[in-house]
Amino acid sequence: MLQTISSDTEFKKILNQFMMNDPETKDFGVYFERMYANRATLWAYCYRKGLGVNCNMHLESMHKTIKYHYLNGCKIGRLDKSIMTIRRFTRDKKVERMIKLTKGKSTTRIQEIKKRHVTSISLNLKISKNDAKSWNVDSEHTPNSDHLKEAIKKIDALNAFIDATTKQSAPSKEFIKINNDPPNKK
Repeated sequence: MLQTISSDTEFKKILNQFMMNDPETKDFGVYFERMYANRATLWAYCYRKGLGVNCNMHLESMHKTIKYHYLNGCKIGRLDKSIMTIRRFTRDKKVERMIKLTKGKSTTRIQEIKKRHVTSISLNLKISKNDAKSWNVDSEHTPNSDHLKEAIKKIDALNAFIDATTKQSAPSKEFIKINNDPPNKK
């Protein structure tokens, strides 16, 4: 419960009292305060809410669903039973997805993606080709496109590295030159 509180003022208030009121949990409360309370910014949701949902949360949710919904809280030692459980889980997820698509309901995340897609289509981009390897794209918000030039330089370095490693020869002069140039050199 402590980890899921979204208000930092409420979290601080509850954190100070956590496990200290009950004599049976006071020892754990002292241990928790010593080991975890001073690093709450690393694990408490109220400090991570601006970061969005990370993949660990998705994995933990999936693991919890499989363990308690499909396995009734038991551990499985056999590989064949584990595979069958995962197959049932994926089958059910596919059915859920088909139902969502049929109903036409979309999540907030999908709505955001669609909104960004529509915005990107309506952008008035000015694209000009400089030479065989570079393009100039004028940004809508920043007229200077130095960040794009840096991205192109990194792509060129990556391509040179791939060429050098696939030929299994010494790195080319172009690769060495690209990687030894200072990043802000124009």
